[in-house]
Amino acid sequence: MGVPCGWSTYTSETATHERRRSLVSVVGQVFSLLGGAIFVVLLIAAPFNAGSYSINGEAVSGPEFLRRVGLTWGVMGILLASIGIGLLRDAPWSRPLMIIYWLAVGVSMAFTGGSSAGDTFAGVLTSLVAAGIAYWYLYVKPNVRAYYESRERVSAAPAEQRVTSDV
Repeated sequence: MGVPCGWSTYTSETATHERRRSLVSVVGQVFSLLGGAIFVVLLIAAPFNAGSYSINGEAVSGPEFLRRVGLTWGVMGILLASIGIGLLRDAPWSRPLMIIYWLAVGVSMAFTGGSSAGDTFAGVLTSLVAAGIAYWYLYVKPNVRAYYESRERVSAAPAEQRVTSDV
């Protein structure tokens, strides 16, 4: 008997995996990959002062941008790219990365802040709310939780017992 999971239908008797991605998954995948690519490209271009950079509305050179927020941008870019790749591959490890991303945004806002204490507070609060919504969606919503739990079971099975379809 199949268990509908939002993204896919899993049938325990036949151990088949039919992909049917939700709009949320596809949008998350596209924006994560695109955002990660933009972060990494701008980070690579910064030492050569290619492009225009600003911090809190203040124009800065590429090297200055890299010195002040390069580490943060690198972490965010790698997290976004990893999430996009994980979603693309249906990897169960993408789920905690999505929560980590939103928490990292909050930590980044707390330390790099905005132009005022109010902006910093609003940024941290927004990222915490986003992390909470993501947690609910990924770990509490029944069909999404069932989907990821089934992906974890497939990943934990010995390679010769895995039956998946890559489209």
